[in-house]
Amino acid sequence: MVTFSSAKFIMTNKPFLFVFVGLLVFLSACDSQRQSSEAPIVYEKVENVAWLREKLPAETLAYIRIPTFWGLFLEDKPDVLQPVQKLDAHVSQIEKIKQGFVETYSNMMPSEAQLPFKTLVKSMSTPLEVAILNATDGSMVPNGLIATTLKNTSTEQLNDLFALISQLSGSQFKVLQAFDDQGQGKFMASMMPVFASFNNKSGQLLLLTGITASAKQLQALLAQKQHAAELDDIFAFEDSVDVSGKNIEFWLNIAAIYKQNQGMIPASEMNIIKKMGIDKVQYFWAGTGSIQGKSQLTIRLAMPNVGFRNFIPQVDSQIDLPTAGMPRSVWQIALPSDEQIKQGFNLANSFNPKAAELKQGILEKIAQIDEYLGVTLEQIYAVYGQKLVVITDDSGTWFSTKILDHSAHNKILDQLSKAFKAKASVKQLAGVDINESIFSTKALEKVIIGEGINVNSPLDKLQFLQHSYYQIQGDYIIQAFTPQVLADRSNSTNKRPLSEWLRGKQNQNWDTAILAHSREVKDAPRDIYHTYLNLMVMLGNFADVDVDLFALPTAQQLNLPKSGSYGFSVNSSDDAFSIQLSYEYSVLENMSFMGSYFSIASLGILMAYAIPAYRDYTVRTKIGSKLYSVGSEKMIISEYYYQNKTFPNTEFLSEKFNQSDAYLYNPKNGEITLYFTQADDSSLVGKSLLLTPEVDSQGTIVWQCSSNIAIQKLPLNCK
Repeated sequence: MVTFSSAKFIMTNKPFLFVFVGLLVFLSACDSQRQSSEAPIVYEKVENVAWLREKLPAETLAYIRIPTFWGLFLEDKPDVLQPVQKLDAHVSQIEKIKQGFVETYSNMMPSEAQLPFKTLVKSMSTPLEVAILNATDGSMVPNGLIATTLKNTSTEQLNDLFALISQLSGSQFKVLQAFDDQGQGKFMASMMPVFASFNNKSGQLLLLTGITASAKQLQALLAQKQHAAELDDIFAFEDSVDVSGKNIEFWLNIAAIYKQNQGMIPASEMNIIKKMGIDKVQYFWAGTGSIQGKSQLTIRLAMPNVGFRNFIPQVDSQIDLPTAGMPRSVWQIALPSDEQIKQGFNLANSFNPKAAELKQGILEKIAQIDEYLGVTLEQIYAVYGQKLVVITDDSGTWFSTKILDHSAHNKILDQLSKAFKAKASVKQLAGVDINESIFSTKALEKVIIGEGINVNSPLDKLQFLQHSYYQIQGDYIIQAFTPQVLADRSNSTNKRPLSEWLRGKQNQNWDTAILAHSREVKDAPRDIYHTYLNLMVMLGNFADVDVDLFALPTAQQLNLPKSGSYGFSVNSSDDAFSIQLSYEYSVLENMSFMGSYFSIASLGILMAYAIPAYRDYTVRTKIGSKLYSVGSEKMIISEYYYQNKTFPNTEFLSEKFNQSDAYLYNPKNGEITLYFTQADDSSLVGKSLLLTPEVDSQGTIVWQCSSNIAIQKLPLNCK
């Protein structure tokens, strides 16, 4: 666009570029100065613990990975906290916390929740992986795979877990064959067969379910040593953003889904799908990653530059020019090429019933602008690079774009100076030559918008002069809001290549980025580490174990970087469109050094109230369930008394009112006593509910409830 160089910006109808760049500067205003350079940390390679991925066949339609809490936050990954998380002292303390949680909270939970809680907290050592597969017979109902690893778990313990699931689910889940000595089991879930395999040595558990699922298919999947070649592109991308397998991930094999369903798509809708390029999409990927000391959230749509991607700029170039010291903040903005603009307009216009009329109007307006400028917009557009960078460094904030043709640039600049009647000069500041151009865009505004703009308005009398300060250095035009920034940048004795900061320090590649930003944050790794240590102490307190922070090194001993970075990029390459958010470490980067104490304290207070409240809620639910279990019997007693003016005998009622450990009915006064046993809840053993029928003035039975249970645990109708 014309706004991206001295020749470009003078064509704008408003000082849009300056306002926009000013906004970028405002967003970066709180960026901190970079500290002195430090030796880079070498991050160690870690094993990918997500093992199901290497067994996935070509017919895989979708995959999701849900990491454990410990794996996501507290285990070794190549992120900023790897130097401490790989230490034996750290690993042993995390194991103590896990054990403490099991011992402290399992007994506080309902009996049916204790085994699943112990399994999730202590035994589950790899993420929960779920995959959806095409059915083997080609039908539309897919099969499902579920995998994880349960360490230090025996076949007997696993059978107990599945028996409990069956008990709690009613008829929705049934055990057809418990796990045998070979680790093979069979179940039924919602009328679907489930074939299971458990490796007693490795702890790997794999479930296969679906109408066409079979034990033979399960064994074939277990025998797989490497994923199908058709999935190579998906996993190659995953490996580029995460090598640990301990992060959240989801992907859709859109090419396979489209192939399976294209025969059912109506012709009219198929035409739109092909026009939008959806039939060319390979996969959609979303998830978090950890690599080379950085964490990131990535969304990627793998498809060639066709269809709706014609609306999106596509670039593949690098701007690399000297900065005054290491930058504190960098923005990059890119515009589509002339050809991409035409493609996008034609695609959008193909959906417009008045396409010819719109196109003719735009062409006429462009012709008017070209005539005023004395040079075509297309000629101007071709002279400059698609990218603009906005940099804040030791000199201040400045911006730059690339000149592709110096001869054409000089000719266009001369012509535009005439069109805008610009006053151009070269002046010196601090021994540095700086170009100044003063001009007005008022006449061009009237060409673009019309002669009626600001007519008879005081604003029409004002000139709104624009001041431009710039330098030409090699193939780049450098601009700033004030000449002082350009002078200080030129006189800097600490010139550094932009690529050194971007690729080396920030670990980011913006070659195909159409919008990107990255900034330095002073002391972020150190503050994150200290927040993390406070989190460990808090978890230790709740697990009732001692966490010894003196066993862990200081930030200086770990050689943590003096500053961190946050940023994002929107990328458009030949084969994909992606969005990437870069940050230091999980959710902790938003906690300040002092604020972390308040955040952790608040979380601790919340847990202190939430756990007992949840406990009371589950107990109250048990009591309510017991109370309502005799609803029909209460109705029978009331009806009998209304007709006979006496209470029925025990034979008249259900056998469950005979004297037992759970129920007692007294035919003399109609009282029902409900006793709680270990099967109900261990904390309720020895407690009871007494339901007493009382006759009101209308002769109707009203049931009164009393109990020896603490009042805060009783339902409202028993208080």
